[in-house]
Amino acid sequence: MDLPHVTLWSKLARIVRPADRETKVKATSKLLNVEYVRAAEPESDGNIDEALADHQDTERWDGHPMIATSKPQSANGSECSVYESLARHQVIELWGCRDLLAFLQEWADRMIVRFELDIPELALRVDALPRSRLGHFRPGHNGFGLKGEIAINSLYVGALAPWEILGILAHELLHAWQHAHGSPSDGNHHNQEYRRKAESLGLVIGRRGVMGYSAKCVFKDLLRQFGIDVPETDIAPRERRAKGSSKNKKWVCSCPINVRCAVALQAQCLWCGDVFTLCEEPSAHARKAELRAG
Repeated sequence: MDLPHVTLWSKLARIVRPADRETKVKATSKLLNVEYVRAAEPESDGNIDEALADHQDTERWDGHPMIATSKPQSANGSECSVYESLARHQVIELWGCRDLLAFLQEWADRMIVRFELDIPELALRVDALPRSRLGHFRPGHNGFGLKGEIAINSLYVGALAPWEILGILAHELLHAWQHAHGSPSDGNHHNQEYRRKAESLGLVIGRRGVMGYSAKCVFKDLLRQFGIDVPETDIAPRERRAKGSSKNKKWVCSCPINVRCAVALQAQCLWCGDVFTLCEEPSAHARKAELRAG
């Protein structure tokens, strides 16, 4: 049963049902003229609770002390995939992000095939993240014992165009690709290897990982091929807004004790007996100029 309301995501992507997910990926591979590799069959009942519990019992990760000797088998004898079960659960469960997850899953499949990323495990997530992040890739295992977690910040979903959300997805998929096949830096730093891969797709990585887009690029071509509107011009990386200066001022006395206060301070130090006086600190520009002069 579909949700009673129609969202932007239900218009952009048809709900991916368990029976036709492989067909969609196969059709995408044929359309993009690349070889299709059949994935392992997921469990027949699609029970995410059982699949996740089995995965946690058999996956080698730090959060579980007991390691089973064999992986659970599905009804047809093939290995179960908790990632497939999770993906199916996300688009069958009646919840607010169902259409968005179907949209992200479909486009993750397309990008992995088209950009030849070959990502072995992928767990998509939409959740509230720190406001400084549009999304993230989490190396290693998350709290559920799943690898390849890519999260999109739900705080910004309503304010971003579909192509911008897909840009975030592509950005994080490149992190997943690098962790699977490259040499990632600590803390998901955007090193030269990452930047070269991004540039090959037309993604411009600016200061601190902020992303822009070339006017003509593989990423935009793929989106237009499937009917997603993308700006024609170059899009420079959005630099983060500079922090405002603090209202707190530094007050000092004769001893090493310093205090900061946003209003005029009338106080006496109990150690040295002196009254605190305002210390006029040089601005950041003045400090830089002083360092250059030195």
